[in-house]
This record gives sequence, structure tokens and C-alpha cells, in this order.
Amino acid sequence: MTLSRRMKLRLIALSVSLTVLVAGMVWGLDRLRRDVGRAFEAYRAARLVERARYHVTHAQILLAPAAPDVDGVAKKLEEAFDLFDAFSATRHAKQGAHAEHDPDEAEAAMRAAGDVLREVAATLDDDTRVPHDATVFAQLRESMKVALRSLNQAARLIDEAMVRTRRTADVTMHSTIVIVLILSVAIGVAAAVMSLWHYRDVIIPVRRLRDSARGLASGRFNERVVVSGDDEFAEVEREFNAMAMELDTLYHNLEDKVRTKSRELVRSERLTSVGFQADGVAHEINNPLNNITGQAELALGRLK
Repeated sequence: MTLSRRMKLRLIALSVSLTVLVAGMVWGLDRLRRDVGRAFEAYRAARLVERARYHVTHAQILLAPAAPDVDGVAKKLEEAFDLFDAFSATRHAKQGAHAEHDPDEAEAAMRAAGDVLREVAATLDDDTRVPHDATVFAQLRESMKVALRSLNQAARLIDEAMVRTRRTADVTMHSTIVIVLILSVAIGVAAAVMSLWHYRDVIIPVRRLRDSARGLASGRFNERVVVSGDDEFAEVEREFNAMAMELDTLYHNLEDKVRTKSRELVRSERLTSVGFQADGVAHEINNPLNNITGQAELALGRLK
């Protein structure tokens, strides 16, 4: 496998790991966001139920046996109905945002309380049924007690939902931390392993080439690099070995030529030395011979 392809695969693996880490974080944050949204919705619902309980309790107090305030009771019930409508709108919005919602028992309890209170309001609006009759007021107060029990049940259910939401948020937070920690450790280990592979696949072959180049520069032309590693380094090492072989051959050829030329030069110097010596000897011999020849010619002249 080539080094470029190996590095591409490592970059892809690192990118995939980081993508998985980011996806895990986004998943955990999204679940936390939804849990926070549910907790906020439960808090709003709890406030609406609490305010409705306040108005119904106030209406029950105004409907005292001694001096019932029918107008005040009707006003408080209207305010409670507005809160019931707001609660219903909030729950419907929640169901629209989360299609996987469970059956809402709190909404059923609120609806039951609203039905009872609307009957009470209808009774108060009917002038024919509201003479100053203690029996009717007593029945209305009992109906308000039933509505308050339904409101208390709704408040309890909402509190339980808030507790469940908090536990779910804690579990989500813990799961997110564990997932992010595991992915971070895995990515760190993978990065360390990749770094070791990179050191082994890149730095070691480069150092081997450097040492061989230093040996070649110092005149050790017979050194060869062991061909190993990725394809790029193997190709460079083969080219380096071929260059070293050519330099070694050239060096030996030059040595042979220098040796031959040196022998020829020594021979030439020897011949030159012999020539000089022969010339000196001939000169030393020619001088006496010339004297002898001259004396012989003079002797021949005298004899004639």
C-alpha cells in the first residue's frame, strides 16, 4: 500500500471518529434539550394548576354558608376556566411537538375538574336554581371539593412527571458524559497508534536513507539500503541503491584507469631516465673517441 493511500485512510478514520464524537455530543445535547423542554412544560403546567387551585379554593371560600358571594364565585370560576384553557393549549402544543407522548392523566384530571366547575358555573348562572338555598350551596361546595381533588391529582401527576423528567435528564447527562469520555479515549488511543504507525512508516525509512546518504558522501559506495516500507520509500530506496551501485562501478573504473595510467607514467619516466643515462654515457664515450680520432688523423697526416 502506498503512503499517500495509507495517510488518506488514517485521515478518513480520524474524521469518522471525530464525526462520531460530535454526533454523540449532539445526540446527548438534543436529549437534554428535550428533557429541559419537558421540565419547563411541566413547570408551566404546575403553575397553571396551582393558580387554578387558588381560584377554586377562593371560590369555595366565597361560597360560604353564612354569606355566599355568587358574583365573586362566578368571577373566580371564569379565571379558573381561563387557566384550564391555557393548560389544555399547552398540553396540545406538547403533543404536537412530541408525537410519542404517553396518555396524559394530568390533562384528564384537569378536564374532569373543569367539567365539574362548569356545572357549578351553570348552576350559578341559572337564576331559577339559585335562590338563597343552603342545600344548593352545599351541593356546589361538594362539587368544588371534587374539582379540587381532581386538581390535586393533576398537581401530583405533574410533580411525578417533573421528577421522572429530572431523572431522565440525569440519566441522559450521565450517558452523554460516558459516551463522550469513551469516544474521546478511543480517539486518543487511535491517534497515538496512528502516530506510532506514522513514525514507523515515515521517520524510520527517512533516517535509514539519511544514514545511507552520509555513508555514500563519506566514500562508502558499497553500502546498500534495505528495501522496505511503503511503495514510495521502497522506490526511493531502489533508486538510491541503483545510484550507489553506479557510483561504486564508476569509482572502481576510475581506480583501474588511474592505476593503468600510473603504471604507464612510471614506465615512461623509467624510459626517460634510461634515455638520459644513455645520452650521458654516449657523451662521456664520444669525448675520448673524438680526441683519439683527432690524434689519429694528425698521426696519419704526419706519416704522409
